[in-house]
Amino acid sequence: MSGQDDLVQDRIRRATVGDQAAISRLVRQARLNPRNLDWRRFVIAEAGASPIGVAQVRRHPDGGRELASLVVLSEHRDRGVAARLIDALLADEPGPVFTLVDRQYASTSRDGTSTRSTPPTSPGR
Repeated sequence: MSGQDDLVQDRIRRATVGDQAAISRLVRQARLNPRNLDWRRFVIAEAGASPIGVAQVRRHPDGGRELASLVVLSEHRDRGVAARLIDALLADEPGPVFTLVDRQYASTSRDGTSTRSTPPTSPGR
């Protein structure tokens, strides 16, 4: 089966109360912040009946919204699953949503441009 065939079989949906344990497990496996993981803020990606990814929009006390807890199992990456999770979340958001990205990772925008942050170099390097 080709990667494109696999993509068609993946399903993105709103999480339900029954997904809480899978959400917690995936977030912990990815070593992300496991606090305040409320299934009502999540979407979940499935391959068959197995959860392969999750993401949430976390609401902050100041009204800000953050794309957070984005996890896709390594064997399901590079197939557009993360992008589809983000699209599903942003479809219901009326305003800006922010995210924090570790400097060691590349960032790709929707228009296809990409940037890579590199750590500052010390004098003499």
